[in-house]
Amino acid sequence: MFPSSDTLKAIISSLVARTAEQDPPTRHTKESFLLRPGPSRSLASLNLDVLRLIALELYRTPRALKPLASCSRALRNIASPILFSRCRRPIDQLYPPDTIHPFARHFIYAGGHAGAALEYFEELLDSFSLLTSIAFEHMKGPSWSILRVCLSNPRIASISFDRQAELTSADGFPIEELSKISISLSSFSYNVQLWRGLRSRMDRHNYKGDLLPTMIAHESHCLSNLVLAMNRTLTRLSLPMESAPILKMARVSWPNLQELTIDGVYLTSEQVDSLPVLLAALPCLQKLSVRISRGSTSNGGRPPILGQHITPRSVLSGMRSLTVAYPNPDDDIFVVDTSHLRHLSICDWPRHYNTLAYQRLYSPPYCYPILSSSECLSILRRMDLPELLSLELVYLADHAGADDELLQYVAKTFPELSHLELHRYRADRKEEVDYIHIARLLTSARSLRTVRLNLDLHGDHGPYCNDGDARKAWWKIFRDTLGWEIVDVMQDCPLLGRVELLYHCKPTATWVEFHPARCGEPRFVLTYDKDHREPDLMPYSWCDYFAFGPWSEYQP
Repeated sequence: MFPSSDTLKAIISSLVARTAEQDPPTRHTKESFLLRPGPSRSLASLNLDVLRLIALELYRTPRALKPLASCSRALRNIASPILFSRCRRPIDQLYPPDTIHPFARHFIYAGGHAGAALEYFEELLDSFSLLTSIAFEHMKGPSWSILRVCLSNPRIASISFDRQAELTSADGFPIEELSKISISLSSFSYNVQLWRGLRSRMDRHNYKGDLLPTMIAHESHCLSNLVLAMNRTLTRLSLPMESAPILKMARVSWPNLQELTIDGVYLTSEQVDSLPVLLAALPCLQKLSVRISRGSTSNGGRPPILGQHITPRSVLSGMRSLTVAYPNPDDDIFVVDTSHLRHLSICDWPRHYNTLAYQRLYSPPYCYPILSSSECLSILRRMDLPELLSLELVYLADHAGADDELLQYVAKTFPELSHLELHRYRADRKEEVDYIHIARLLTSARSLRTVRLNLDLHGDHGPYCNDGDARKAWWKIFRDTLGWEIVDVMQDCPLLGRVELLYHCKPTATWVEFHPARCGEPRFVLTYDKDHREPDLMPYSWCDYFAFGPWSEYQP
């Protein structure tokens, strides 16, 4: 269970006089004219635009906006369009209050089997005059009748399946009826559970049998009918690799598709070969995310994204954002025209710390080895990135100092780089990471505003640690010493606003902010909103592991 966020406390503390903190983190407190007390302010003195910005910031953290909206009628009127912009209703529950109908723009429909709830669903859609987006959650299906209502409504621009909402047991979707509907969707997202395959194997070991292949086959059939009917209007599409109809998609035109996300696992060799075919047929793509792990059909190599030495440089030449997991450094995706690329992520999926944590008891069979620091460097040298603003790198350092050349290249090559995220893992599990040395190398990047560091430090208990004493000991070092030492070095970057360090808390990891001395209070920010939380961990009980952590044999 996550504790409450400090966001509201931080905002209020900037508006009213502060008292001394209880048990504040030990830190350096350099004097700055920016920190000198100024004229007192109050909520009443702020204009509406500022108050709306405050409300939007609070809304990012669960349950943080409601206390502010409860302070006065004026604040409630300002916060209501944001607070009630999303409405979540379980199937066949009571109708939402009439007072929130004018505000709801995003509707979350949750429950079990949805076939019997058609009338209730139609009435809900009619009551929200500004509704543009629908998300299904925790639902085995929805029925064709429910989807037909969504697809036929010209106001609905976005449909998504999240949080265990699946088509694995849905009714079939009649192609003849789909062809008669004038679909106006611009966004379709079908997101499966990160650890779906692992959960299926756990069920199989519990004598339930392995139903996943049959479920994926049915899911693929449903998605094929749905997605191909949207090809003319979609600008944003997200699909799982296991069931995405990739080759069928490559046979039709996608004149407006600008964002494509493919996650999941390769299950067949045909899937491995199909992705380059589709990508070569998308002329308007601006944002591409390919995070795919190997499956049982892998031959041990890294599968192609565009392939090698066969792709014209003009393919995908309009990209502004590229995210790829476990890429082949020689893939042609890195020699297409990237002169306008703003974001680049060479990453892992799922996170590599899951593999490390279970390497002695359980090892996921589908994660490729992450790239080495030299492989990351070779990729960056192949690319032309004059407009790069944001960079994420996940790599393995063979030994201390092995990534110095990579870090120096990053710090000195990209003049516009404002955000950097590094996940550095140790090949030598006994290495004492010199985080001060790493921070000093990065200070050459004068344009940096935010930095995220996951340095796989010696002594970090990592995920899945259920030892309270070990967690408290690392938290004290992390909160009182480690973050401040790094940010004190990196504040030599003139534009730096914060350094974020990865902390493995329960139930998953989050990024903790440390702000330079020139910034106002609070300089330490621990929050759990979606912009800071990491993906879910493996579906195993924390109580199964009582050691200090996944690498406890290396700890004193």
